[in-house]
Amino acid sequence: MVIRDARAGALVTGCAMGFMLGLGAGCSPVVEQDPIGIWNLKFGEQSQRATGRIRTVLLRMDELGGELEARLTSVRDTFLPVDRLRVEGAAVSFGFGAYEYELELDGDLVNGTVVSPLGTQEITGFRQGGTLMYNVPEEFKTSRQGVIGHRVELAPPEDELDPAAWVLGRIHAPDDLALIVQLRDHTTVVSFVNAEDFDEELRAHAGQQVEITAVWVGEQLRLERIAASHGEH
Repeated sequence: MVIRDARAGALVTGCAMGFMLGLGAGCSPVVEQDPIGIWNLKFGEQSQRATGRIRTVLLRMDELGGELEARLTSVRDTFLPVDRLRVEGAAVSFGFGAYEYELELDGDLVNGTVVSPLGTQEITGFRQGGTLMYNVPEEFKTSRQGVIGHRVELAPPEDELDPAAWVLGRIHAPDDLALIVQLRDHTTVVSFVNAEDFDEELRAHAGQQVEITAVWVGEQLRLERIAASHGEH
C-alpha cells in the first residue's frame, strides 16, 4: 500500500517494507494517482436554495515545499484550506466545515461522496486544464414568491402601517433591495444581479408580496418580471 502523508508529503511503501522483512508475499501494488491540479466537483444541492439543484465547487491541490495542501471554494467562491487531508493511492479524503469528502481519482476524472448534516450526496467531476473557471451551467429559470425588502434589515414588521415607506427609508441604492423569502424555519435573502435595471419596479413593489420570474446566476437572480402576489411565500 502506498500512503502519501498530506502533512509531510512523505511516501511510505508498505510492500517495500514487507519485502525487507521477508513478508512481501501477497502484497498488491496500489495505483498511484497524481492529485495535483484543480478539480471541478459536482453534487446535488444540499441547501434549501434553488440553484438548479446542482452545486459546483473547485478543489485546488498543490505541492509546496514538499508538502501537499488542498483548498476548496466556499459559498463566496474564495479558496479556503481543507481539514484532515489524506491521500492514499487514488483515494483522497478531507473535511470542510460540516462536510466530509471521500473521493477516488481516476486519471483526470473523480467520483465519490460528500456527507453533511443534510445527508450524503454522490460526487462526479474532472480535473480542469489549469483554469479556475467553472463549467458554464445551463440557465435555470425560476418563479419565486416573497417580499421586496432590504437585503440586511429584511422585510417590514407585520404590524408596520406603511411597509413601502419602511423599506424605502432604508434604501440607499438599488442593490439594497432584495427578495425576502420566509421559509418554515428560516428566512432566505436573495439579491439581484440587475437590480438597477428594475429599480423603478422594485421600488414600486417595496414592502409588498410579489412573484418574480428570474434566472439564477450563482446565488443571485437575474430579474425578468415582477408582479404583485397575494399567495403564500
